[in-house]
Amino acid sequence: MRLRVAYWVWVTLSFIAAGIAAFILGKTLTPAVPLATTLVLLSYEPLWHLLWWGQVDAFLLLPFVGGVAVLLRAKSRRDEILAGVLMGFLALIPQYAIIPFLALLWGRRWAALGMAAGAGALALGSVAMVGRAGVERYIEMAEYFGRFEGTDTVTEWAMFNVRGAVMRNGPDMSNDALLRLVWIVAIPLAILSLAAAGRALPAGRSPDLALGVAALAALLVSYHTHRQTMVFLFVLFAACVGRGLRPGTSLWLALIWVVPVIVVHAWTVYLRNEIRIGDYPIQNYQTPVAIGALVLLCAILLIPAAARRLAGWPIPAVPVDRPEPAAAISATVQSPPQGGMREALS
Repeated sequence: MRLRVAYWVWVTLSFIAAGIAAFILGKTLTPAVPLATTLVLLSYEPLWHLLWWGQVDAFLLLPFVGGVAVLLRAKSRRDEILAGVLMGFLALIPQYAIIPFLALLWGRRWAALGMAAGAGALALGSVAMVGRAGVERYIEMAEYFGRFEGTDTVTEWAMFNVRGAVMRNGPDMSNDALLRLVWIVAIPLAILSLAAAGRALPAGRSPDLALGVAALAALLVSYHTHRQTMVFLFVLFAACVGRGLRPGTSLWLALIWVVPVIVVHAWTVYLRNEIRIGDYPIQNYQTPVAIGALVLLCAILLIPAAARRLAGWPIPAVPVDRPEPAAAISATVQSPPQGGMREALS
């Protein structure tokens, strides 16, 4: 197969995988408008960046979203384990799997067990495929791309994470000092996110928002987060839209849930790595705004009164007024006759 043909086959399969993932989220979190949600998610600019550069993230997004859908509908331990196994595919990019796994370990331990099993199987399979030399090469690449000052082939300053924000806006300090600043910001964010997501994950609370919070936190605190990986925010976007469309939600509250998703879609167009920050200074605020949104969501999930108001996913059935059956009326307990129980039975 020629290289150009192989590229377009890969891009087509990536788009199909992303489309299936978006539709699964639409059916699970916005059952009233699954197609509209699918189109909204597929219009997200980082997805098209992913397709253009032939990145692998869409193929990891699909099983992760499948695990999210299974977990939200789980009725048994087997369902939770299956959900965890599917979410374990995220371990192919290990840094993004840490917070979701720890959140599951806090709030849905059977799912965490499944994720550990799935991730472990993938790790063993990967090592068997590439061998010792491949593992050593992977470690060398991790050390090379992990340098704080960046590399010639990667635009670390444009990353959607705490590291990128420090490189864009940080004070004039040494690289070691800036790296310490990254950890000072990232570690409390990770702890806050774990506490919020772990408490909200159990069934009957707010697992949809908890998984969205875990995905956002994983991107922000990971050391190496590019724009194409922002497709994992599909989970948070669908959860917000689903909350806005729940029966009985007032118009103003629906707008509070839905408008930020639309704003982020429009804003992300200006966060492209190829555009210099000097031309669009608004890029300087991408990560601080995301951190603010994460802290706000965590606060909502951690405040008991607010958490109770948000609980109750999946969407509760709309009560239907039905006439009381005649049999139920006739079965109403009546007091026995005055003559006592013997006369009543005779």
